[in-house]
Amino acid sequence: MQDIAAMAGVHQTTVSLALRNRPVLPEATRERIREIARQLGYRPDPVLGALRARRRTAPVQGISGATGSVVAARRGFSIAFLTAAATADQWKRAPGYVRSRQGIDQRATETGYHVEEFWFDREHMTPRRATQILRARNVSGIVVVPLPTPAPLDLDWRHFACVSLTFSLLAASMHTVCNHHWETIRLACGRLQALGYRRIGLALNENSNNRVRSIWSGGVLEHNSRQPARQRVPPWMPASALPREGFVAWLRQHRPDVILTIPPHLASVRPWLQAEGLRVPADIGVATLDCMAPDDEVSGVYQEPEVIGRTAVDILAGLIQRNDLGLPGHPQATFIRGSWVDGKTTRPQ
Repeated sequence: MQDIAAMAGVHQTTVSLALRNRPVLPEATRERIREIARQLGYRPDPVLGALRARRRTAPVQGISGATGSVVAARRGFSIAFLTAAATADQWKRAPGYVRSRQGIDQRATETGYHVEEFWFDREHMTPRRATQILRARNVSGIVVVPLPTPAPLDLDWRHFACVSLTFSLLAASMHTVCNHHWETIRLACGRLQALGYRRIGLALNENSNNRVRSIWSGGVLEHNSRQPARQRVPPWMPASALPREGFVAWLRQHRPDVILTIPPHLASVRPWLQAEGLRVPADIGVATLDCMAPDDEVSGVYQEPEVIGRTAVDILAGLIQRNDLGLPGHPQATFIRGSWVDGKTTRPQ
C-alpha cells in the first residue's frame, strides 16, 4: 500500500479509502488509485478484510444482545427491512414474509447488524425523502420485501447495498434471493404423481402466476407434456379473483384428481370442493405451492423462508464489506430449494 501511495502521490489513508471504494473520494481519484494498484499487482488479503469487517460490526466489549446491535447501528451498520405495501403492517399477513423476517433477524444478530423496519409510504413520501430518512438512520443495506403488485421503487440506490426477496420490482434490477420456483413446481408435480395422482389441476389467478414469471403454469404444462393426453388438465387462471362459477365449470369439465394452488386461494377452493360433494382427501387431493409452516396441515412445498432471509443478510454483509453499493451491473439471483410437506390434504391413491 505504501508503494501505491508513493506512485499516486497521496497518503496511505487515501489509498485505503480508494481500494475500499469509499465515496468520500471523487470517483476519478478512486479509479486512478485502483489502476495503479492493478499495475503494481496489488491483491487484497481476504483474511484481513474479514477481520476488519468483524471488528466493525462486533458489539462493544461489555455490551451484548440488543444493546450491542444498537451500537453496531450507530457505527453505520444497520439493515433496513423495507416494505412498500398499502399499509405498514400488510406484510405481516403473509406467514412466509414473517418467517423471512425471522431469518433476517437471526442472521443479523449473529453478524452484528441491527435490523430496522422501514415502510416506504409511496402515497405520502417521495423516493428522495425516503432515501434521506434511510441515510439519516445510518442504513447501509436494504432488504426489499415483495410488493403486492409489480411497481417501481425509485430510491437513490447509490447509497445502499441492496437485495430483493422478489422479482416484482420495476426499474430496479438488484440481487435477488427467493425460492427456486421451478424446482418447487417440479417437486410438487413429482410428489403428487408418486402418490398416484394423474390429473393435476393448477388453479390460481393470472397475477399470481405473473409474479413468478409464469413459472407455475410453465411447470405444470411441462409436466403435462410428458403425460398421456387423457391425463392432461389445462391450468385454470382467471385474470384476477377466482370466480366460483368459473372454478366449478373447469372442475366439472376436466375432473382433476388433485388441485394445486397457493395460500390466498385455499380459503375459497376447499369450500367450493365441499359444495360439490367432494371430500378432501378422500375424493380429491389439495396441495399448495407455498406451505405456511414446515408442519402445515395442507400438503405441498415449504419454500424455506427462514433460509431465504438468512441468505439475504449473508449477501448484504458481503456487499457492505466490499462497499459494493448501488444497483449492480450484473444482478445475481440466488434460489433456495423448498421441501415437501406431506400434510393431511393428499393421500396415496
